[in-house]
Amino acid sequence: MQEKNWLGTGDPMFDEPYIDVDEWREQPTRHRYMHGGFVGTETRFSLYLPPADRYEGRFFQHITPVPDSEHLAQGATGEEDKISFSVESGAYFLETNGGGVFGGYGSDDPTVAAYRANAACAQFSRQVAAETYGSHRPYGYAYGGSGGGYRTIGGIENTEGVWDGVVPYVIGSPMAIPNMFTVRMHAQRLLRDKLDVIVDALEPGGSGDPFAGLSEEEHQALSEVTRMGFPLRAWSGHKSMGMHAFPVLYSGMRAADPTYFDDFWSTPGYLGSEAPPSLMRDRLRLRCQVTAPVFGTDTGGSGAAVDVQPGQPHGGVDTAWRGSQGHQQVPVGFRLSAASDVDVQGAELLIRSGPAAGARLALLSVIGDLATLGPDNQDVALQIAVGDEVEVDNSGFLAAQTYHRHQVPDSDEYPVWDQFRLPDGSPMYPQRPMLLGPLFAAAAAGTVQSGRFQGKMIVVASLLDREALPWQAD
Repeated sequence: MQEKNWLGTGDPMFDEPYIDVDEWREQPTRHRYMHGGFVGTETRFSLYLPPADRYEGRFFQHITPVPDSEHLAQGATGEEDKISFSVESGAYFLETNGGGVFGGYGSDDPTVAAYRANAACAQFSRQVAAETYGSHRPYGYAYGGSGGGYRTIGGIENTEGVWDGVVPYVIGSPMAIPNMFTVRMHAQRLLRDKLDVIVDALEPGGSGDPFAGLSEEEHQALSEVTRMGFPLRAWSGHKSMGMHAFPVLYSGMRAADPTYFDDFWSTPGYLGSEAPPSLMRDRLRLRCQVTAPVFGTDTGGSGAAVDVQPGQPHGGVDTAWRGSQGHQQVPVGFRLSAASDVDVQGAELLIRSGPAAGARLALLSVIGDLATLGPDNQDVALQIAVGDEVEVDNSGFLAAQTYHRHQVPDSDEYPVWDQFRLPDGSPMYPQRPMLLGPLFAAAAAGTVQSGRFQGKMIVVASLLDREALPWQAD
């Protein structure tokens, strides 16, 4: 079909669509599969079209948290089988790579990855559908969660006539990132030995008072995170909570506000300047050497989790950091010549010698002598050799845990921050030069959410969500 004279999409960047695969497939259900893209771009898409007697004039489009593979639906089963669900619902299914992780995301124009690539593919899919099923305009419905929720909202707010309805879910506010993560992590650190007691208090037959038996510092931490909107009953899942997407966000924090991490430990008004004993107890600065790389899920029974982080791509070469890059295995962590005397959630591995000297890698965890790498470290990880001098330092991650105190918005739309205001309404803590939340939101959605759009929207949220705290849906 590549020789067809397709019409453009109305966006000059996407004026030359093409199809390079067109075939019938029988799995997971009979459908016509088409793959293509746009000349001069990295944007790619997959279309899964039902037989004509099963088509009812609509399409569904999944918006991933970040630009990802256009092949994610293939091989999915059960509840994740988007192809069969679409066919059963009289729809064709569309998925894209969001402009390409390298060709769109991270480019000088964030609108490409935010919504333009997805919108161009949706508009072009209508041309294909009209040629396949006869002249008509299919109704289009997009949906996505977390970062995909931001991108879904950004799509319908910044376009007209592309999607008739959208369903963003587990959605954050324009002030969500990184604040909803930092406040939770602060509480996790201080309450780690009391969370089972807190959960028991909230269970049937419990005391009903999760604050009973807490020290003053622990009481303050639980009060702070609860007043920020964290649902108390969600602590029932604390053993699997981890840091969620924070390792992905941390490098963005450092890039956007690098001086904060020094100010935290040196400037009055920040917790680290007069660090309480619990903060010094949990601070780790460990100089040592690399003794061995660790590959795949071979973490020696330490309990360290190695997997794709939330908000990271799940398809194709973008998961190379988990095990291979071409023919070369990529370490997921390193054994060290010295062991940490405390289990650390989140730290940095500072490379002091060897080819990677000067690099700074985010860590998911440090358990004993095992440092587990975070995402996007594969290029540097391949340069690290046995015997290289390194330092494990969690000073930055500790500083990040109270960053939300220094991000009090001017708007009264965010009453959860009132706990950080003095009686006259002014912030009680020093404030940073900028609010990072709107910057992160605009980077994902193309613009900060405005609430102005054409079409219909259903926002889906959970009252027990521990990352997209439920008040943000409102």
